[in-house]
Amino acid sequence: MGGTPFWGAPRFFYQIILGVEAAWLGLLAAFVFGGCGGIYISLKRRGGEFVLTSPALWAVAVAASGAPAAYFLAVTDPRFPRLGPRLAIAAAALFFLAVIGLWELGAAALYKALTALARRSKKFPAKAMLVLVALAVLLPIVAADVYGLVVGAGAAERRPDVYVVILDAFRADRLSFYGGEGELAPRLEAFGREGVVFKEAYTVSSWTRPAVASLFTSAYPGTHGVYSRGAALPAEAKTLAEAMRELGYVTVAVSANPHVSRGGGMEDGFDVLDGAAGGSVMEAGGPPLSAARLLTSAKWVPSFLGPLWRPTEDGLELNRRLAFWLGIINGPRFVYVHYMEPHTPYHPGDGYKAELRLYRARENKAAEIVKGRFFGARLTENPHFKPDYTPGEVALAQTLYDAEVKRMDAVIADFLDVIVPAYSRDEEPIIVVAADHGEEFGEHGRWLHGAGLHAEIARVPLMIRGAGRGAVGGAVNVADIAPTVVALAGGVPPEDWVGADLTPYLYDGGRVPPRELLLEGIIEYPPVRPGAAWANIELAAVVKGDYYYLYDYETGREYLYDEKRDRSQAYNLARGDNAAQNAALLAQLRESLALLRKAARARAWTPRRVKLSPSIERQLRAIGYLN
Repeated sequence: MGGTPFWGAPRFFYQIILGVEAAWLGLLAAFVFGGCGGIYISLKRRGGEFVLTSPALWAVAVAASGAPAAYFLAVTDPRFPRLGPRLAIAAAALFFLAVIGLWELGAAALYKALTALARRSKKFPAKAMLVLVALAVLLPIVAADVYGLVVGAGAAERRPDVYVVILDAFRADRLSFYGGEGELAPRLEAFGREGVVFKEAYTVSSWTRPAVASLFTSAYPGTHGVYSRGAALPAEAKTLAEAMRELGYVTVAVSANPHVSRGGGMEDGFDVLDGAAGGSVMEAGGPPLSAARLLTSAKWVPSFLGPLWRPTEDGLELNRRLAFWLGIINGPRFVYVHYMEPHTPYHPGDGYKAELRLYRARENKAAEIVKGRFFGARLTENPHFKPDYTPGEVALAQTLYDAEVKRMDAVIADFLDVIVPAYSRDEEPIIVVAADHGEEFGEHGRWLHGAGLHAEIARVPLMIRGAGRGAVGGAVNVADIAPTVVALAGGVPPEDWVGADLTPYLYDGGRVPPRELLLEGIIEYPPVRPGAAWANIELAAVVKGDYYYLYDYETGREYLYDEKRDRSQAYNLARGDNAAQNAALLAQLRESLALLRKAARARAWTPRRVKLSPSIERQLRAIGYLN
């Protein structure tokens, strides 16, 4: 079913929170409790008869009550969005006026009927009259909610809920399916056993912004161009959320990462984008004609809505916010959740305080390791900065990271075992769990993410529950998530998406056929001072068969690894004697990389530019992206 999603009866409450109907009902309250004797309707005795005091004011009061209902019908009825944006606005406006006009005619008739009733029955109780008036005022609101509930319930029976969950900076090798010991994240381990695990999954970039942009658009970074903080997805990019909305889904995103927010330009297609940035609740704006788009952009709205909407990096709190949206949304739901637990800054528990004090007293490196603040501060001045940490300090960083992995697993357990069951409908939901990128601790000379593209960054988990079970081999990447999700929801992925639909491999296992995958680790840092140069990092890699080829455009270095025999990428086959032995293979992979990048840029979009809000800048500074 196309068109604007249905929200059902609770949607009226949802709109009240955002202030749309609140404005109308506030006006109505002025009539009810204002200076003209209650709702501008009072019962007076004139010559021994009851009459309603002002036909004109009665009409205004009833029109005010009917406005939310007409608005509700205009933005939820699927006939309007199917006309296209301009015609939809015109048709909905005419519909709005027509409903108000008809409601006024009915109000006039009701006015006459109530007045006649009062005159015929001089002893008619005033309280009874007020009840009739209240029912007349509330009737359009109740009718609109019932309409939404009935139509929305019909849509809700058609498709399963779909969740895409991203674990920011989560290394694949922390799970047993990808070579780990399987002790850090027991709930994620169980989730993998309950569904399908893609054992050779890769990201498409080295940091969040381009990786999520690729996930949303199934396009490589060279196409969407989102690899600086001020770049945002262009309007012509067809996003996963837009595709799911066309299938009749209500599209919701809750994110603890400031890159995935309205200020980050990631809102296209989402009915709700609770970006946890600056307390903004409904960043994308709901129905296409919703005044909530304007109201939620006002600075006073976040403070008006209270502490529930403050910025957060805590996954458990993010789950509570997700529960709020799931509790008021009716119909099939597409939900994107972005957790930040494994990402710096680390939040070590009491068990690590003594160790942190020890390192702080010895070399004063603990604070830097915990915050990860050097990542943005030093790389902007030197893209090839390498921290001079001792083996003990590296071990400390990895210990703290593993503690965050455990926290992430607890958050996922709450999500899977509490949130999803509490708000699931009859159909089993489809849940995709993946990471935007991994994390590096000096294994190949780089630290954290953004500046490298080796296995620690490139390999990510990818698991799906609710559609099949088992382990699937063959190289896949996060650009495959969007077409797979659309196909699982019963749709047809757009032809220009570069990712593959993985649904044929969900039920019979086996192996995804060999293909070439592109990774582009591009990050542009603006000048740290006036007149300084941009500090750019540009890496690219291609996965082809059993080989992983990586090229660093800043240094001119190239790397070649046999993924089947050397999962840790310890032996560079493009160096020394190995280069001569693999000359033909290197030439082939260089050509493949060049062709993939050329193809990605041949269909390149022009990204939008966004100005980061102060709240988002504060969050980016907190996680190390700004000085």
